[in-house]
This record gives sequence, structure tokens and C-alpha cells, in this order.
Amino acid sequence: MAKVEDFLQSTFTEGFHVRSQKAFDIGTRNDPGPDLAVVPGTVDDYTEQHPTAAILIVEVLTSLASDTSTKAELYASARVPEYWVLDVEGRQLHISRDPVAQPTGRGANAYRTRQTFSAEDAVSPSAVPTASVKVADLLPKVTSS
Repeated sequence: MAKVEDFLQSTFTEGFHVRSQKAFDIGTRNDPGPDLAVVPGTVDDYTEQHPTAAILIVEVLTSLASDTSTKAELYASARVPEYWVLDVEGRQLHISRDPVAQPTGRGANAYRTRQTFSAEDAVSPSAVPTASVKVADLLPKVTSS
């Protein structure tokens, strides 16, 4: 997770704060605590309340099924424009963008665009498209036995 945090902190320098494993208020009783969240403002803006907006949230895989479904729906409902799930074991990065409401009656939200990138691919956050990083550079080094 440290590599992702380093990339985000070097990318989002002005007007944003990168929070690591801290609460994110989406207006539910059981708000998720994302691994990393890029939120507007500075650390001082969140001394008395948790952020309610983020431009990017990253989960370093705990459960691929939960992170890409349940949590994705929560973040889409909170209108987080971009959501990354780093699958360390699978050596992939899942990126979801553009939250949209689902058809009437489903009562859910989802992301319009979902893509999976391999370790060899380079990616950029949509908010800073000039900042590119290879997925392999976000993952732990593979050690041979």
C-alpha cells in the first residue's frame, strides 16, 4: 500500500490531501474506511469531521468480490468519480469510473466504466491524466524462491 500512497501523494500535491486508512463519510451507519482516499483540502480540514467527498479511492485488495461489488456500489452512491482496487495476488489493478444510478427499482449505483489492467500496463488518475504509473510499480516486488 505504501507504493500507492507515495504515487498519490506525489501526484496530488495542490488542493488535495491523501488519507490512509481513515474514515470516509458516505452517509450510512457503516461507512467504509478506504485504504486510501484523495480528498479535497488539507489535513486540517478534517480534524473535526470526516470527508464526504473524494476524487479517488483506492482499496488494496482484501476481498476481490466485496471490493469490486459492495464497496464499489457504496463509493458510486457517494459519487466518488474514480475507484481503484489493487489486486496484489492477481497482480492487477481494477479501475472503475463515472458513477451512475441504476435503472429505477434497483435502488443502487454503479460505475459506467470498469477496466482491469495488468502489471505491465500504465495507468493515470482521471483527475491528473499526465501522471502515469506502471501497475507493477504499485505492487510489491515478486521474489523468486
